[in-house]
Amino acid sequence: MSVHVWSLGSGTCALYTEDPEAAKAARQAKLRPMAAYYRLKGKGAFAWQFAGPEEKVKEVLRKAKKQVKSEQRECAGCGEFFAPRSKRQKFCSKCRQEVKREATRKRVARWRRERGVDQIGPIAQF
Repeated sequence: MSVHVWSLGSGTCALYTEDPEAAKAARQAKLRPMAAYYRLKGKGAFAWQFAGPEEKVKEVLRKAKKQVKSEQRECAGCGEFFAPRSKRQKFCSKCRQEVKREATRKRVARWRRERGVDQIGPIAQF
């Protein structure tokens, strides 16, 4: 989710967010709502804009960034941060295919070892 902050001058800042939790935090911090953005055929707002004192806006921004980091996970393969799609996901989308390919290679090698298959024979021609 994106969160943007910019100065309006004289110690006042504006906050734009697409994150409902950040919008809720902004309301709780008593920031003044400036706008809510709606899609034509959608239900409810998808983005909000608030204004208020610079200190309050920056505090809401810090809370939003902490929340985003807590929702992300470090990839066990490359070490990059990613947003997991499930609780069990360990790898980012880039590493997932490599890990899956390596697991398949090990599984097939174990299967061949257990069955005594050293090589794949020639293809029969009819």
